[in-house]
Amino acid sequence: MSTPLQCNYADIYNDFLLTRHNIQEAIAAYHNLESELAELEQTGMYPSVPSEQWQTRNGSGEYLYMLFHTDRDGNYQGPDGKRKIYVGNKPERIEEARRLAANRVLYEQKRRSYDRLREWIHAVNYQARYLKQKADGWRDIVDPGSAGRLINIM
Repeated sequence: MSTPLQCNYADIYNDFLLTRHNIQEAIAAYHNLESELAELEQTGMYPSVPSEQWQTRNGSGEYLYMLFHTDRDGNYQGPDGKRKIYVGNKPERIEEARRLAANRVLYEQKRRSYDRLREWIHAVNYQARYLKQKADGWRDIVDPGSAGRLINIM
């Protein structure tokens, strides 16, 4: 003899509330990342991550150059499509070039997190709306009135 399906609606409702809270926190983190990315764009950075190259000139000392890699099409990714830019040997210029490179590295890290978080929010939001739609479809069978309050994320 089979037993009827037993379900604790209070636990399901609490799980949905927790999921809703987690999604709202993820959306807040998404917006924070969005503003941090905009701030980094304002402070300045190179168009791609460069590497340092020091060259010695006869009798003049060492000079710093920033080298840029190529993209898949063979185009250099430096400012204005340059392969390398001259920085020089003045400490303030070297510090500025390193700051621009560090900003680019930080920007790319935050951008990857931003993209992954956006994809996660989209997937979870889709799943939650799908579950709500299914719950609305079973409203008359399961428990009238409870399905409508399960989730309202956005």
